[in-house]
This record gives sequence, C-alpha cells and structure tokens, in this order.
Amino acid sequence: MVRVEIPERDRQKSLLSEAATGGVERIPPSLAVDLLAELEISEQERSEALQAVLRNSRTESPVKALVIHSLARLRGSEAVPDILDALREAPEQDSAVAVAVATALGRVGGAEQVGTVRGLVDSTSHERVRQVARFATNLLAHRHGLADQVVEFPEAGLQPRPEATGASVFRSTAAGQFRRRESLNAARHDLPWLSEDQDSYEIQCGRQLLTVLVPRGITGKDGIAQLTARPLVAAVITARKESSGESFASLLVLTHPGKGGVEAMVSRLKGEPFLLGKGTVERDEAVFELVSVQAPGLPAVSVRIRLDRGQLEISGVSSQRKVAGTAPEQVAEDEGL
Repeated sequence: MVRVEIPERDRQKSLLSEAATGGVERIPPSLAVDLLAELEISEQERSEALQAVLRNSRTESPVKALVIHSLARLRGSEAVPDILDALREAPEQDSAVAVAVATALGRVGGAEQVGTVRGLVDSTSHERVRQVARFATNLLAHRHGLADQVVEFPEAGLQPRPEATGASVFRSTAAGQFRRRESLNAARHDLPWLSEDQDSYEIQCGRQLLTVLVPRGITGKDGIAQLTARPLVAAVITARKESSGESFASLLVLTHPGKGGVEAMVSRLKGEPFLLGKGTVERDEAVFELVSVQAPGLPAVSVRIRLDRGQLEISGVSSQRKVAGTAPEQVAEDEGL
C-alpha cells in the first residue's frame, strides 16, 4: 500500500478532521483518519476529533469503519458507547459499519455486548457481516470466560500432517524480557484488554519469528483446571514484519470445553481459522494436537502443545506445501484491523 506524504503544516487537527469527511481534496479521508489517530495532541483531543468525524453525516461509510477501529484501539472499552451509537445510526444495509462494529465489540466490548453482536448475525443476510459477527460473539465468550454461552468453532477440513523430511521443525523457548515487552506492546495495539500478567515464548519457524503470550493464570498452579471449566483466550501470538521488523498481533489461541476433551482453534484476528484440534487434560498435564485447515495459501502445519506443572512446550512441523490458491490475508504482513 502506497502512503501519501503529507506536509507537516497539514498535520493539524482541524484540517485533518475536515479531510476525513472528504472536504480536503489533497488528503485522502482514510489517511486523514490514520493521521488524526497518531497526532501529537492529548488522547482526549484525538478521541474527540475522531468522535466528531464518526458523527458527521458527510463521512462516508468505509471511513466511519476506519474511525471505529481507531477509537477501539485508542480508547479500548471506553469506546463502546461510540461504537454502539455508530451501529444505531447506520442504515441496515451498511455492511462496512456493521463489520467494523462487530470486530471492535469482539475485541473491546464487555460480556453485555454478546446480545448486540449476536443480533447482527440474525438481522442480516450479508455473509461477511454474519461471519465476522459469529467470530466476535465467540471472541467475547472466550475473553470473558462465559461458560453459559454456546460456542462453536467454524467447520473446516484439515490438511494431512506434514512429514518432517524437508520441512521446518520448530520448538518453543522462553522469551527474554525485552522481547516479551515488545510483543506485549504490539499485541495491545489491537487487543487493548491484554493484561500485563503474561508469560512469553519464542518460536523460530524458518524465517518467521513468533512470540506466544500466555496468561500466567493458565501456566500457574491451578491453571490447567480452567481449560475444562470455561472458554479462554489461551494465548496471543505476535509476528514480525520482514519489511520493517515491527511486531504485530497475528493470531489468537481460543479453547473451550467440548465433547471428549477441550476444543482448540488458532485463528487470525479477523476470525479465519488457521489450526484446529483438541486437547486432553489429566491431573497436572494438558496436551493439545492441532493441524492446519484446508484453505487457499495455507501451509501444512502440525503443532503439539504440552502444559505440565506450569511448564509450557510448543513443538511442530511446518511444510512448504500449501493449499492451492491465494490466501485472503498474509499472516506475516497483513493482520490487524
């Protein structure tokens, strides 16, 4: 994506606010929203400027969607009232705003927003809105540990397990404090609810460096019991962009009790499944086996996760073989909102 260079003199709140509504020809509205969110003014001023753009009747629907994402990143759960207002004011056929609202509520909404997000599934025939809202409902249930909610992972065919010969074999190691902090800060850009209380592990798979953030509540003394009690966001995985070296939130690991064990899914932030599998929990040990799904552009990957008395081990095999077709999003470069 080409980024238009904006002179420093144009980086003003009033001008960018006008540009975001389409009123400044030389500044694209989408870029104006990005610059408003990054402007070196107080967080309150940035929030108020974005809120004004969101309420402005001249702001086009795709731009409102960007503003919703920016407010969620900037204000976290405090942005929920603005997000709900945007949904109420949007026309029923406005899929861009509906998708943005569902995505944002899944990431920053409270347990009380489950009904609102589920309502988006039931009230539209637009398949993209339904898909995003279903995942957002699942994410809310896992984030808040809602054992009374019915949660289901998407059905998907699984790839054959890759052979180790000619493939990349990987194993986790404990991450250092610098890498942990870098990964946590990057993950919070899209997932502001992520707590400080995380253990971190590194996985080097080929050229790709991943960092796995796991809540200490799971790796602690009584953590394994949580896996069989309620839905959980069991881990967040960050990756590094090869082009810039910057880290970003890439994948979520969701688990919930199921028939014959614990269901597990590794998905992208927008809900597309990457790995599916099951785990068994016995006394002080939990073991999960996951395999990549059949989807265009995805490599064949198998992963084994073992948690034993607070010690977490992640190992696996990643093949160069991929399902034919182009992946809708590249894990290494294009995740996030």
